Amino acid sequence: MAAAPASPSLSLPRLAEAMARHHPIVIGLWVLLAAASVWLAATRLGIDTGTEEMIDPEVPFRRDSIAFNQAFPALDEVLLVVIDAPTPEEADAAAAALAGRLEPQTDLFGAIAVPAADPFFHRNGLLYLDTETLTAMSDRIAEAQPLLISLADDPTLGGLFDVLIEAAEAAGGDAAMPVGSGLPAFFDTVSEQVAAVTIGLPGQMSWRRLMAGDATSLVRTRAFILAHPAVDTASLALARNAIAAVRAAAIDLGLAEQGITVRLTGEPALKTAELATVSKGAALAGVLSFILVALLLVWGLGSARLIAAVLATLVVGLLVTAGFATVAVGALNLISVAFAVLFVGLAVDFGIHVALRCREVAEAGANGQAGAARAPTIADAVAGVGPALALASVCAAVGFLSFAPTAYRGLAELGVISAGGMAVALVANLTLMPALLAALKAVRPAKRRPLSGSFYARATVGAGRPILAVAAATTVAAAVLAPFVGFDVNPLNLQDPGLEAVSTYRDLASDPATSPYSAQVLVADREAAAALAERLRAVPEVGRVLSIASFLPEDQERRLEIIDTMALFLTPLLLPPTGDPPSATSIDDLQAALAAARPDDPDLAAAFARLDDALTAFQTHFAGDPAALERLSDRLVGTLPAWLGDFALALQPDPPQSIDDLPASLRERWIGTGGQFRVEATPAVDVSASSAMREFAAAVLAVADDATGPPVVLSRASDTVIGAFYEATGLTLFGILVVLIAVQRRLDDIVMTLLPLGIAALWTLAVAVVLGLSFNLANVIVLPLLFGLGVASSIHLVTRRRQVRAGGTSVVDTATPRAVLFSALTTIASFGSLAVSPHRGMSSMGELLTIAIIAVLLATLVVLPCLMAELDARRAGKPDKKTRI
Repeated sequence: MAAAPASPSLSLPRLAEAMARHHPIVIGLWVLLAAASVWLAATRLGIDTGTEEMIDPEVPFRRDSIAFNQAFPALDEVLLVVIDAPTPEEADAAAAALAGRLEPQTDLFGAIAVPAADPFFHRNGLLYLDTETLTAMSDRIAEAQPLLISLADDPTLGGLFDVLIEAAEAAGGDAAMPVGSGLPAFFDTVSEQVAAVTIGLPGQMSWRRLMAGDATSLVRTRAFILAHPAVDTASLALARNAIAAVRAAAIDLGLAEQGITVRLTGEPALKTAELATVSKGAALAGVLSFILVALLLVWGLGSARLIAAVLATLVVGLLVTAGFATVAVGALNLISVAFAVLFVGLAVDFGIHVALRCREVAEAGANGQAGAARAPTIADAVAGVGPALALASVCAAVGFLSFAPTAYRGLAELGVISAGGMAVALVANLTLMPALLAALKAVRPAKRRPLSGSFYARATVGAGRPILAVAAATTVAAAVLAPFVGFDVNPLNLQDPGLEAVSTYRDLASDPATSPYSAQVLVADREAAAALAERLRAVPEVGRVLSIASFLPEDQERRLEIIDTMALFLTPLLLPPTGDPPSATSIDDLQAALAAARPDDPDLAAAFARLDDALTAFQTHFAGDPAALERLSDRLVGTLPAWLGDFALALQPDPPQSIDDLPASLRERWIGTGGQFRVEATPAVDVSASSAMREFAAAVLAVADDATGPPVVLSRASDTVIGAFYEATGLTLFGILVVLIAVQRRLDDIVMTLLPLGIAALWTLAVAVVLGLSFNLANVIVLPLLFGLGVASSIHLVTRRRQVRAGGTSVVDTATPRAVLFSALTTIASFGSLAVSPHRGMSSMGELLTIAIIAVLLATLVVLPCLMAELDARRAGKPDKKTRI
């Protein structure tokens, strides 16, 4: 037999009456508590920007990741400076100059490395070319031998003009210099550089690019600096100061004016940028939500005193919750930082219900239905609404705490803070709110604005069956769509794509050769590394596999033979300079030779004509200006001496025979602090998309189940989060069911409380599928939160229905539907403000929460009243659709 509806608690009226009577003391105590909370949060509350750290470190993949970082600290928290220049020489020079500016700043940087500047690779770089590319390069160098020997003796502008004159004369049959097939392209390159100086473009001619041919690894125009920045966690600046130092150094060096771009990415840059974005988004959303909630209160309450009481209770509760967060978790993460917006959206609901119930009781008293004294009015209102508020807060706390037992610490901490916030909100609205209402004399009769007789009442009561039919059809359709909702595993997609750190990271990821999405495996020794590398090379999803053995070139004898051949016919490059004075050949001399040449090759003749035109334009524009001639010299031969020196060094390699012959800087990147060997597998394609990343990670894990690295960590993290999602959802439903059984103890009440939640959940998932919204590491809390928060609306309607049904009053004739409506609107306004955040994680949370609350509102205020009417009509044996609720 169902229990009778419980009467309002006798303790609540006495509590409210005491709070109202002693309101100065109550208000003073809450103000002191809020002030203490502000001090505590301002001095002790931090922010942890780590994404991976939001997963329990005892989860297996987290242990593997932690072990890898401990073995290779040089690879952890690296600030990556990406330098792009018009030529390879300019990229390397910019990297060297920038690193030179940063190295003395030991307060901001630890180790700084420029991989391309390592002397080991300068000497042995040719050994790492495949034999086919090296042979093609040898043929190209042989063809250019006369030119190179002449330039090696005189690497000046005059020396270059001498070589061009000799080539022009040889093309006309007047000299012995052989004319190669690449000569027209060489002359055209010189023409382009002369024209660039004439119109004032920055840059230099790349001799490395001219001579390398198809050896693309030697003509890269991108250089990297690897830096370990000082991270300031105390002031939440993170790597901001180090990043600013890099930008200042680039400006001082005038790199932008030279057409050289400097971008920063890597974990420190991403975390710093994300913290700034999250902080900005949270502040913006907090202010916007407060403004929207205040406007809705003006519309819904219409009383400045009531609004002041609600807002004051809200602000004090928020400050106390911030203090609780400091004590409970110590530091906010990138998800729990949104607790303020959640609190505003949820806690204001309590104030609305109390305020509207106070007004309803006051109006009843004014009509002779209750006492009109102020304190009893407040006490009666709190006694009437208090049980529903308490039940709603417990259910909301259950929803928040459902993530606490899971491995997803990021949302678990948000749940703990928000559950504490619900407790604070409940206590504040049962103590501080009555005190403020009494102090402000805010409870006065006002013109009622009931919903009965309105469109709402007519629709929910008069058209119940059609509404239920539509709800059933849409719910079935939603159930079909719901399984297709996606999950985005990549936390990079949560950040603002316009941020430099994010766009640069994506740029690197788009090229498998520079992709940061590599898998890493630790093995015990070199033999195990070699065996694992062979197995990984057989995996189709893997593009390249590297280990320390990869830097011991195979087939060295064949490569050394090719290099020795090049050294033989370029012997003058290896000899000291002759010391002869530089050539004084002028532009006029070169133009005269070009005019006299009569090459048979039409392409070569056209190339001579273009160079002559470019030189004429230069002479006309600058009229013999010595400074212009200096710029031309720097443009054409500025990189030549360095290239000649580097190439001469590369022709005298010192091939490594064992790991011990490799430089220490290289060994520490491939052999761990405990002697472990690292094997790296990079993807064959861009794996930025979640599906591709999962496929790559699964393929690597099938070979090495202890692999780590971003693709593995992110894929396994998503599995952990999805598992936490199901676990939390189950815990939420179970917890709410237990609470409802304990409190309501009526099967029909429990069904009517939970059914709208199931409908709203399916609608939310379906809308997400239709709109192309995916769940991610931030917004996965939406469904558990929907159950925890949405149940409040059902509880208020079901509880009020029991309270007024005996008197023959319809629930739509009370203030409860209006309170539910305005509570939902304020929640939507609060959560919706998250959608304007530039941080995509926060904005997606706001979007899905808004959809979820709208779904709850429709299911609760439209479907539920129709269901109540239909059930009551069937129970009474009256199929009249207009049966009162």
